[in-house]
Amino acid sequence: MIGFLLSIPQSIQALPTKNISINNTAFTVEIASTPQARAKGLMFRTELKNKEGMLFSYTKPRSVGIWMKNTYIPLDILWINENNTIFYIHEKAVPHSLQIMRPNLPAKHVLELNAGSVKRYKIKAGNKVKLN
Repeated sequence: MIGFLLSIPQSIQALPTKNISINNTAFTVEIASTPQARAKGLMFRTELKNKEGMLFSYTKPRSVGIWMKNTYIPLDILWINENNTIFYIHEKAVPHSLQIMRPNLPAKHVLELNAGSVKRYKIKAGNKVKLN
């Protein structure tokens, strides 16, 4: 048993979580704020519970491209500016796709939610994200 514990890669660590809300709907999101956490994202995960997601945060706005390589869960992806306003949405990103999704504007955050969340919770560009 000790050998098993020692063989777990250090990269498998829980990310900090935060409660956010959009249109008065609360979500619990993992915060990917380091280059390593952002590079891994939701890759290799097989499930994401309802009203959960991952928030990629950057110290200052930048061009952010997202792809779905090694991602098993279809996702809705939302780009958020420095005023915490959603400015671009890509719905139902296809698992394992190598297509790079990148809006023309810089993002301060990118939010990944289960595919269908945008429609279910009536999320649209222009909505504010409350980062509680």
